[in-house]
Amino acid sequence: WMAKMNVARFGFACTKINELVYAVGGYGVNDQNLSTTDAYDPGEDH
Repeated sequence: WMAKMNVARFGFACTKINELVYAVGGYGVNDQNLSTTDAYDPGEDH
């Protein structure tokens, strides 16, 4: 298992920079347009 995202989202852009994976934008609950970014560190699982 891996850590959950801070905000549930779909239709987002995803990229890896250095050792972090970023989920950018997309849509949240009730198709709300999101302008936030989540970063995930797989080595630390957070």
